[in-house]
Amino acid sequence: MSAEVQKQIYFLFLAWIWGMEMCWAYDGLRLFRQVFPHSRRMLNVEDLFYWLCMTALLFYLLFTQHWGEIRSYIIFGILGGSTFYLKTISPVYLAIVGFLLKSLKILFSKIRRILRKMKPKSEDRH
Repeated sequence: MSAEVQKQIYFLFLAWIWGMEMCWAYDGLRLFRQVFPHSRRMLNVEDLFYWLCMTALLFYLLFTQHWGEIRSYIIFGILGGSTFYLKTISPVYLAIVGFLLKSLKILFSKIRRILRKMKPKSEDRH
C-alpha cells in the first residue's frame, strides 16, 4: 500500500473520530441544558456558538492536517463517526450521565433545604 493511500486511510479514521467528538461535545451541551434550563434565545446563542466553534476547529484541522483540501472521504468520515456515535454511544452516555446529574441535583437541593432549616432565625441571635 502506498504512503499516500495510508495517509488517506489515517485521515478517514481521524475524520471518523472528529465526527464522534463533535456529537459528544453537543451531548455535553444537551446535558448542561437539562441541568440548567434557560430561554429559547439562550439556546439559539449556545447553538450558534457551538457551530462557530466546530467550524473553526474543523477548518483548523483541515488546514493543518490536509492543507485545506476537502475530500469526499473526509465528509463521509465525519458523517460516519457522527452517525455511529448518535446510534450507539449517545443514548447510553446521555442516560448514564443524565441520571448522575439529576441525582446530584436532587441531593444538592435536599442538602440546601436541610441547611436552610438549620439556619438560625434573626430573633434567636439576640
